[in-house]
Amino acid sequence: MPTATDQMLRLLPPPSLRAALGCLSAPGELWCAQEGGQTNRLWRTPSNLVVKLYITDPPNPLFANDAAAEAACLQVLAPAALAPRLRAQGHLPEGAWIAYDHVPGHPWRKDPAMVGRLLRGLHALPVPEALPKAPANVALREITESILAKVASNHARDLHALAPPSVALPMGRQAFLHGDPVPGNLIVSGQKATLIDWQCPAVGDPVHDLALFMSPGMQQVYRGAPLSEAEEAITIAAYDCPETAYRLALLRPHYHWLMAAYCTWKAAHASAESAKAYMQAAALECARLS
Repeated sequence: MPTATDQMLRLLPPPSLRAALGCLSAPGELWCAQEGGQTNRLWRTPSNLVVKLYITDPPNPLFANDAAAEAACLQVLAPAALAPRLRAQGHLPEGAWIAYDHVPGHPWRKDPAMVGRLLRGLHALPVPEALPKAPANVALREITESILAKVASNHARDLHALAPPSVALPMGRQAFLHGDPVPGNLIVSGQKATLIDWQCPAVGDPVHDLALFMSPGMQQVYRGAPLSEAEEAITIAAYDCPETAYRLALLRPHYHWLMAAYCTWKAAHASAESAKAYMQAAALECARLS
C-alpha cells in the first residue's frame, strides 16, 4: 500500500520529464496533477498542455496502454477535431510520455445521441496502419476466460456460472476504434465532444466501442449511473446502422460477461474506495446476465 509520502511524490513530475519538455514548459512553472487518469500520471501546465507519463505495471488485461499508438492517433485525428493536438512525445527511464493540448470542457454526462454520432463518424474514417485487432466473437470469450484466471477463485466460479451461450456471427466490418470510449474519455464543450485517452485504439467491429460506452459498469464508475433503456436506444438510433445494432444486440451478453470479469479484476488492483465502485460495476454487469 503506498505511503502518504509516496502519494505526494506521485503528484510531482519527474525532473527528467520537465527537462524533456524543453521550450514547451518554462523553468519552475507549476504543473498541476490531474485526477482523471485511471492508470497513467497526468499533469496540466500553465500553458494548457497535458503531459502524460505512462505507467505499464501491472499490465492491464483488457485495455492496452500504448504511448506510440496514442501519439499516432492524435496526429491523425486532431485535424478533424476528434482528438487533442499532439505537441511532443518521448521516452525516459520512468516511461514513455506525450504532451498534447488541453481540451476544455467537462466529461460527458448526458445527450447520448451526441456519442452515437461521434462514434459513427470515427468508425467511418480510414483505419490507420498497424493498429491491433479488437476482440470479436470467439475472442471475447477467450479474453474473458483469461481475465477470470487472474481473479480470486470464488469470484471466478460465480462468473463462470453466468457465461452466455456462444453465438456464431460472421466477421463484421472493420472500423477505426477508440477502444475505451467511457464517459471520462469524452470531453464535452457546448454541442461538441472530443475523445481523449487514445492509448488503446484498435481496428475491429464497431460493436466494441458501442458496447464499452453503453457498459452499465463503466457508466456507473465514470458517471455515477448506468444508461437508462431510453438512453441506450437513443445511442443506437443516433449511430444509425441497422447491421451494427443487430450485432450489438447479439453480442452484448458477451460484453456484459467480459466487463463483469474486468471490473472484478480491477477491484483487486484498486484502492479501497475504487475497489468498492468496481465491485458495484461488476454487479451491474452480472445483473444483465441473470
